[in-house]
Amino acid sequence: MAQVEFKVSTEQLSSTASELSSTGSNISNITAEMINIANQLGPCSSETTQVFINKLNSLEPSIQKINSMIQEHVNDIEQIITEYTQAETQNVQEAEALQTDIIS
Repeated sequence: MAQVEFKVSTEQLSSTASELSSTGSNISNITAEMINIANQLGPCSSETTQVFINKLNSLEPSIQKINSMIQEHVNDIEQIITEYTQAETQNVQEAEALQTDIIS
């Protein structure tokens, strides 16, 4: 089986993580707005509307869980970036410390 390599810079990865975080937050905010608007319809609305409002309210915990999972992935990506950057810095320092005039 052929091995597939993905090459991505830490800057690209960090940018994508930020976008992912923003998207998760936007989903949560839009859902909260939808629930707020639906709840403003109130008890004077039709039975069908009440069913819709109840269903929408019941979905809020799932949406929050999805956003939480997205944020966990973002945190994991940021941790990977930090560890990779630290390893790269250490590798450069160790390479710079190597003797260059071993053979005279």
